[in-house]
Amino acid sequence: GGLDSRIYNDGSGNFIIGNGTNSSTPTERMRVTSAGNVGIGTTSPSYKLTVSGGGIQAGGKITYTKSAGSLDTTGYAVAGLTTSSNGQSAGFTFTCFGHTGGYQKIVYSCYNGSGTWVTKKVINEGTNQLDVVASANGTTITFTFKSISGTMSYTPRVTIEAVGTAINSTYA
Repeated sequence: GGLDSRIYNDGSGNFIIGNGTNSSTPTERMRVTSAGNVGIGTTSPSYKLTVSGGGIQAGGKITYTKSAGSLDTTGYAVAGLTTSSNGQSAGFTFTCFGHTGGYQKIVYSCYNGSGTWVTKKVINEGTNQLDVVASANGTTITFTFKSISGTMSYTPRVTIEAVGTAINSTYA
């Protein structure tokens, strides 16, 4: 079968947009509730715009949040830069929370010099329990969210705000 797209009202005042194949019920992609809230990736948006399961881009800024049940000193990749050209730049703001009141705000300023990304951690303030580190300077960069010491629990999370050139969107 081919593709099937539907725009319909579910009978409860919700406006729904979905798509799929002709042989299956369309998968819901977006909903406007009877209260006027818009949901993407959720069937019950709590705010005027609720996006679940990925990042958003608005006004040139990409924003998303990552969380884990626990976090160790190895951490996990949460953001990145792809190959770019000389003279291009990007910026990242990481706001980290977790464990027993841990908080860290980290800002990286990045520029591309002759095909190599150079990252500079220009702000690093907070309780010094959480960190985001950049991989060695190269044609691509990966940012890793980690604990500074030991394992942290209580769902450590990081919100990423990124602007500029060559932001790796696969992390959102």
